[in-house]
Amino acid sequence: FIGLEGSEHIGRIRVHPTNPDIVVQVDSGNCAITDNGGESWFNGHARQVKDTPFFENTGLVVTSTWHYYIDPHDPKRHYICYTDIGFARSLDEIAAVQVDWETDAVVVTTRAGMQDAERKLGSRTVTTGCGQGTVFGGLMDEIDQVRLPHDRHLRQSTLYALMDAVRHHESIYKQAGAVHGCALARATPGGCEILMFFEDVGRHNAVDAIAGQMWLDALDGADKIFYTTGRLTSEMVIKTAQMGIPFLVSRSGLTHMGWQIAQKIGLTMIGRAQGKHYLLFSGADRFERDCSAPTHEDETTPR
Repeated sequence: FIGLEGSEHIGRIRVHPTNPDIVVQVDSGNCAITDNGGESWFNGHARQVKDTPFFENTGLVVTSTWHYYIDPHDPKRHYICYTDIGFARSLDEIAAVQVDWETDAVVVTTRAGMQDAERKLGSRTVTTGCGQGTVFGGLMDEIDQVRLPHDRHLRQSTLYALMDAVRHHESIYKQAGAVHGCALARATPGGCEILMFFEDVGRHNAVDAIAGQMWLDALDGADKIFYTTGRLTSEMVIKTAQMGIPFLVSRSGLTHMGWQIAQKIGLTMIGRAQGKHYLLFSGADRFERDCSAPTHEDETTPR
């Protein structure tokens, strides 16, 4: 048996190039490590915070560990694929990108390197996403500087049009299930237009694909709506704010920390959105009810 009990859909198994007793195995929900040739395995994606009952993410959590790579020339260098932590604000900061298709690994070289690493790694925020994750760096300080536009409004008719457009959009989920989807949309005179739609087994991967494309295309998020099938966690709220988008919609529920941050930054956040049902969690001042609520006996009034 390889890995932790319950491991499935193994993504990669990597053997240390100089010590074959050390093996890393990653799958859809775990990062398992052995240092005794497989006699026993321990959890590599989380560790208990000292003197507390809580666990924190080590950076190898769930959707961030579909692929794993150990540099054969420098065993101290380990790479994970599909991470969701930004490291550059401009294409000018990136010196080179090297892709190894045989190992499914990508190495990105920046021009300035990682600045002030000790301070950034010394500051951490425990989030409400997968596995009670931890994000390092001054993330909350950045969020305090976010200013979402207050002159933008979302109409109820636009919300209904968005949900209908997502429902009719051709997707992998309809064919196979087991994936998350994210959409970037904007209001139109006739309803709502989906500008981008991405799917992935990990909801953060789908979010990051849209964030990256917006970054490359220099798209302004002020007049956009972000839709996700995933939960409205703190990370999801933070990423939406970083994209400058004032409206976040999900068919799922929320976490308390996600709601707190949305309230703090003035994000209009809507959950449990399916058909003509929804829950308005925050940012009610930007929401306009311009059409009547459902009247069928099997439908409840949106809130």
